[in-house]
Amino acid sequence: MHVTTMVIQYMDLLGLFGLDDLDRSLKMSKHIVFIDEAGNTGSRLIDEQPFLSMIGIGLPVDNLQSVLTYLDKLKSREKITRLHAKKLCHWRRHKLARELLEMLMEEELSLFISICEKKYVIATFIENDFFDPVYNDKCDNSWTHPNGKSERANLIFQCLSDEVSNACAHFFHKGENGKEAYKLVLNCLKDTYLYDHLVGLRISELEEIIKEINSNPTEQSRRKGVSKSPNLFAMLGLLSKIEYYYREAINEEVGIVFDSSPQYDSSFLTFFSLLKNAKPSLMYNDKAIPQVFGYTHLKELKCVSSESEPMLQIADVVITSINDLMRKLVSAKKPISLEDSERFILWLIYQHWQKFDNRFCDYVVSTAHMKKIWDTLVENAPD
Repeated sequence: MHVTTMVIQYMDLLGLFGLDDLDRSLKMSKHIVFIDEAGNTGSRLIDEQPFLSMIGIGLPVDNLQSVLTYLDKLKSREKITRLHAKKLCHWRRHKLARELLEMLMEEELSLFISICEKKYVIATFIENDFFDPVYNDKCDNSWTHPNGKSERANLIFQCLSDEVSNACAHFFHKGENGKEAYKLVLNCLKDTYLYDHLVGLRISELEEIIKEINSNPTEQSRRKGVSKSPNLFAMLGLLSKIEYYYREAINEEVGIVFDSSPQYDSSFLTFFSLLKNAKPSLMYNDKAIPQVFGYTHLKELKCVSSESEPMLQIADVVITSINDLMRKLVSAKKPISLEDSERFILWLIYQHWQKFDNRFCDYVVSTAHMKKIWDTLVENAPD
């Protein structure tokens, strides 16, 4: 929370880069990673889209032209002028996603994925802020240590009803109705060991901090609650993975192109600048790659409209198909049948996971739903 509070002072540092500069500046790097997301519903964290998924498609600059040539032929064959996931029916979108992934694998594809379950993200916010010793005298600094956080977040997730999830989502987004959200959380945790540690939370202090972060009148992106969003969490995770990969495995410079969004551009650009110029260091956490501070190989982040960038259109189709599949796996009440294209996507994720563990595929998902996803991955893995 304190880091986020400090960051709002810097939100005017960077403006948007112009599309006209894209080729000239980014092609100074030898690789480009194109980032897009699916499942974004802004402030409505708990809704018909249970997942927020983000993808980074990395390619050598020298291979881009052949990819674009292939894409032109595909659009001509499909009689479309632009790839747009929402305008493709389910089966057609998945079919094209498989075809595009197979083509990209022939072009030295580097793949980075982050999948966030929104309700579980709310549970992590509750665990992180409601049990923070800054606002809660029943907790000491041991509650800020990574050990135990996942266990507590999963317990909170299991207890959260839709009513409580929505109330907390609104509170973290706006800094409003904190007492109401707090009472609902107390009630849903009353039969757990967490209850005694939660009684006495100084919710008004936490509410004021969130209001301060989200209500700065000069910062449109801050007013929209970017700091407490799965989007920012996923983006920062991808940036660390990309920097670490191109630093340790490739040792070549890389540029980033993100599908422009008025809600997130300013914040993403500012956090990128802060992390790039930070004192070089690594923060390790379990098997995941470390959080990287002080980028040496990640040279530039540009926010560009997907309407004019074909590679972002490819990323859109692929990540929307992945997000569709995650929702399908988790919502299923009984064994499901999968299309060939869906099995291929699962196979690709499984292969990537087997090779890299969670270093390049990030899953912020409840334990129960993670098991369903993993079991399906294993069941559909090739012999």
